[in-house]
Amino acid sequence: MKKRSYKVLVPTDFSEISRHAIQYVLSQFHGQVSHLIVLNAYPENEPGSAPLISLVDILKERAERMLLKETEILNKLEFAEGVEIVGIAKFDGFLNAMKQVTQEEEIDLVVIGTNGETHPKIEAREDDPLYLLHQIGKPLFLVPQFAPL
Repeated sequence: MKKRSYKVLVPTDFSEISRHAIQYVLSQFHGQVSHLIVLNAYPENEPGSAPLISLVDILKERAERMLLKETEILNKLEFAEGVEIVGIAKFDGFLNAMKQVTQEEEIDLVVIGTNGETHPKIEAREDDPLYLLHQIGKPLFLVPQFAPL
């Protein structure tokens, strides 16, 4: 019987916690992940600053540059062979970006790295996994930062 392949979304802030979540899902679902989409949602405006087109351009360029580096690193991972890895940068809040990409890309599973506390450090109400699960309507997999690979 042929194994089903999954499209997986992993939001990233380019931290070690996010990268560990990616490595974890690739190792645990080896051979079952066909597409890995790494999402970086950059803020609509930086705290304490007025929204300026030039600031948006700078944030977009930075996010795209970091996603390119991240996907290059991820493509070299042991369990990444045969997985299409794509980076997406969104000028939006974390939850809105995640919902949009989940729908547009027909994501099967969302994986979020956590620091090992009860809730991942995200923002406002979006730090509650049950709230996220309800909002995105897809399975949500939380990976503690020290989960063994």
